[in-house]
Amino acid sequence: AGSRVRMRVIDVANAGYVDLRWPGIRRIGSDQGLLPALDQPEGVILAPGDRVDAELLVGAETLELENHPYSLFGRVGGDPAVLMSIEPVGEGSAPAPADWPFVEAAPTPDPGYADIVYTFMGEPDEGAWSINGEFFPDITIESVALGNDAIIEVRNISGSHHPFHLHGYAFEVLSRDGVAPAVAEWEDTIDVRIAERVRLRILATNPGDWMAHCHILPHAEM
Repeated sequence: AGSRVRMRVIDVANAGYVDLRWPGIRRIGSDQGLLPALDQPEGVILAPGDRVDAELLVGAETLELENHPYSLFGRVGGDPAVLMSIEPVGEGSAPAPADWPFVEAAPTPDPGYADIVYTFMGEPDEGAWSINGEFFPDITIESVALGNDAIIEVRNISGSHHPFHLHGYAFEVLSRDGVAPAVAEWEDTIDVRIAERVRLRILATNPGDWMAHCHILPHAEM
């Protein structure tokens, strides 16, 4: 009791989502380390491959981490399940928050165009998922010039969420359905909801052949 704890949660499922809730959520980091600003949401949804860092301000009360029902089709009915309980020792009160070096960085403006477009297609009852209508290994290989910015647009016209994952790079989230984030967001995995369009930016400084895919492994297999 009275301690300040940093907690990292990783979703290592091959298809399962979690909607995490706990008292006094203080989200301080994600896939790419410290966030530009403190985030205090109602819950934290993690898709396969997602990570979250949180600051727990532990008092004398039991702290429970709950998972509210959520799937690749969005929220579903049912009762939450307790994934973890923290039983504090002692009578100390919750401490003050840490002085994290948040920089409050503004997002890069969305330029309104894309150098690469990936369209996620398929329906759950079909058992076939494609990107731009292509199935691996018969796919178009995109390329960008070394040292340049590249804008990637991911469109989801399928009946399922898809966590888009890019190897070799972190990307900045420029917009979701044309709306910019409040502060800069850097990720390597982003959940693209049904009928959603996201625009992302990379700085092409890491030469090589890098895979881009949906992080739901059954979708990749199919």
